[in-house]
Amino acid sequence: MTHGWPPSNAGWDTIFVRANTSRELRLAFDSSVKQYDAGRPRFDGGIVTDLTTWADLRPGDLVLEVGAGTGQLTGALLKAGLRVVALEPGPNMAARLRLSFEGQPGLMVARSLFEDYEAGEGEFATVVSANAFHWVDPTVSYAKAARLLHPRGSLGLIWNFPILADGDLQHRLNDEALSDELADFRREPEGYAETVLDLLAAGREELTGSGRFEKPRWELKTERLVWTPDRYIAFLSSMANGVALADALDRRVRSVLRDRDELVIANHIYLGVAKRIDRLRQT
Repeated sequence: MTHGWPPSNAGWDTIFVRANTSRELRLAFDSSVKQYDAGRPRFDGGIVTDLTTWADLRPGDLVLEVGAGTGQLTGALLKAGLRVVALEPGPNMAARLRLSFEGQPGLMVARSLFEDYEAGEGEFATVVSANAFHWVDPTVSYAKAARLLHPRGSLGLIWNFPILADGDLQHRLNDEALSDELADFRREPEGYAETVLDLLAAGREELTGSGRFEKPRWELKTERLVWTPDRYIAFLSSMANGVALADALDRRVRSVLRDRDELVIANHIYLGVAKRIDRLRQT
């Protein structure tokens, strides 16, 4: 089940997640491919339908996916008939990505950081990134994306924010498992929606300050997922700061969830699509 969020003003606004000021961990995922592939939610066709509509994409259009991971978004892009150049800097992640889509037409995997990737000016109809654009150097990200796009191409940015739907269980996890070195994994269910919106709003100044893109169209939806405890622990361990703490997360979170067969997850999914400003108007 999904619903529009926030219901009062979802539409056109300048709202993205701000770039991470510390990028040392952006390749940490490469040492945890199995957990990443098992734990990270896939994006279904619904989010790509909105992306293709808002970005005026057609089957056969060429898109650049930044930070493809093991294909969480890639599969839906290919099913929509798009041709995809998928950038993934981690050698192990890129190998899994190639293996997952081996023989499938329309995909080229390039092992590269976005900052280092070379392509022709105006080559892509859309630059899109799911849960990764905040790892790109902001002095490069928006300007380079605009340069690689067609004159009226778009930047599509996607993030998702899963949390346990059972607030009491989340509080129990906070109290009994997520303390000390695991405190960064605590979530406060009563204020989580507001926290997500604040995180997204923090990117507003960064995006508008780039001067490269028009006011984006955006939405935030919620879907209900059912996970096993194993998958939930894999998700936590797949985070950049969770890779090195995987053993502690497994031991302590599992001790709280040991009597549970399944968990209900509220997965909040954000999409923002911003049209490139015409080159003549760029400064």
